[in-house]
Amino acid sequence: MALMTTEDNGRQYWETELLSRCDSCAAVVTSSRQILSNVVVKQHDLHEGFGSIHPSVAIEAHQRNMPCAVRMALEQAHISIHDVDGIAFTRGPASTRLDSSAQFPFLTLLISGGHTLLLLASSLTSSQILATTADTSTGRAFDKAARALGLSWGTRGPGAALEELCRVTNDELEFLPDIQPFTVPTSGKLALSFASLQSSVDRYISLMEEPLPSSHKIASARAFQTAAARQLCAKLTLSLQKLELKALDEYSSDERISLHFPPLEFCTDNAVMIASQTSSLWSSMMVFHNSDKEK
Repeated sequence: MALMTTEDNGRQYWETELLSRCDSCAAVVTSSRQILSNVVVKQHDLHEGFGSIHPSVAIEAHQRNMPCAVRMALEQAHISIHDVDGIAFTRGPASTRLDSSAQFPFLTLLISGGHTLLLLASSLTSSQILATTADTSTGRAFDKAARALGLSWGTRGPGAALEELCRVTNDELEFLPDIQPFTVPTSGKLALSFASLQSSVDRYISLMEEPLPSSHKIASARAFQTAAARQLCAKLTLSLQKLELKALDEYSSDERISLHFPPLEFCTDNAVMIASQTSSLWSSMMVFHNSDKEK
C-alpha cells in the first residue's frame, strides 16, 4: 500500500496504492513525493520449506498481512483511512518512472521474480515491449540456482542469498575452482533466456561429489551471476543500438544518454513505485482538468 498527497488549488489529496505479490505485501505513505512511511511485510519463512513461492500460502498470507501493513502505514503517516481520497493498484508489469528527471521516451530494464522485460516508454500510459524471456525470469532463475546450491533464504530471499555468497572474498578461501564461463544464450538477438544458466548450475552440481564443498558453491554461484549480468547488459546495449537505427523523432544520436537507477531499497517489492506512477498520472490529470476549466 502507498499513500501520496497531491495539491490542487490549495486542497491536499491523499491517494492509496496497494502492492501484494509473490512473497510480500507493502504499504508506503508519501506527501508531495516525499516518503513518510514505507512498510514491507516479507513472507519468506512461509515459503522456504516449499523451495519456492506457494500460491495458496501466499494468498492466505496477503489476506492476513495486508490489513496490518495498511494500518501501520496510516499510523506512521499520522492520518486515518477517512483521509484517503483514492485507491490505485497495478495489474501486470509496468514501466515506472521513480526519477522525475527521466524524460520520455526512455528505455526501462525491468527485472523481477516474475518478469524480465525491456520496455520503451513513450508516455505515462504508453509503452512497447522490446524483449522478454522465452522461458523464465531473471529472479526466478536466481531463486532456483540458490535452491540447487542449498542456500538458506534468510530475511531477504534466495536470490539475495546467492548474491551474498558471491561477495565472499578470495582471501577467505583456501581454494577456488576454475569454472568455465557459462554460455550466454540468444547471442545477437533481442531476446532473453535464463533457464539454460540455471541448468548449467544443475549440471555442474551433478558432476561433483556430494556434499558440494563451499568453494564449489561460490564458484558456480559467481559463474551463474556473471552470465546473467552479462546477458542483461548485452541486451540493453543491443536495444539501444536498434532504437538508434530506427531514428526515433524524440531521440538524437548527438544527445548524451543517461542512466537512472532507483535507490536500492526500492529495487525489491515495495509500493513506492506504484505511488510514483500514480502521482505522475494524477498530476497530468490535474493539468488537463484545470486547462479544461479555463476554456
